[in-house]
Amino acid sequence: MHRPTRRLLEVSVLIGALAATMILAQPASQAQVRLEPNGTDARKEATLVADNMTGAQVVPGPGDPDGFGTARLPNNSSTGTICWNINTELIDVPLTASLIHAGAAGQEGVVVLQLFGEVNNPDPSGCRSADPQLLRDLNQNSREFYLEISNFSFSGGAIRGQLRIDKS
Repeated sequence: MHRPTRRLLEVSVLIGALAATMILAQPASQAQVRLEPNGTDARKEATLVADNMTGAQVVPGPGDPDGFGTARLPNNSSTGTICWNINTELIDVPLTASLIHAGAAGQEGVVVLQLFGEVNNPDPSGCRSADPQLLRDLNQNSREFYLEISNFSFSGGAIRGQLRIDKS
């Protein structure tokens, strides 16, 4: 084999091995990006919902026995922004916290994000910055997270609802 041809072959093999190593070294969250038909990353913009928040779902409880609510949480991992539009019924104000926890249905989980602190509005809305990787995780694994709203009467949680991605 001629020396230039052999050198070209060696460089090609080296580049291929390097590319394979880089792909295999990526975290699973980056290596398995789902693309939309137009080629954009499907996780950048999403709306999380908790459409059946109740006191009965609070773990360990007790939550507010007659309180209920809904929440819409549009977010964008590219900009690191999450917003909320929460509607509560039959729970006392002020609301003292709105927290997203990591945890499956029926489990008590750890807080990963506080949306807001004390507000006198039973139907708060707003936006805040958040870690883009956390938002990607929320969007990819929404059922593994829940939203909990607290007040002074139920400081451990007045109502709670499991999150899911809004497909509409």
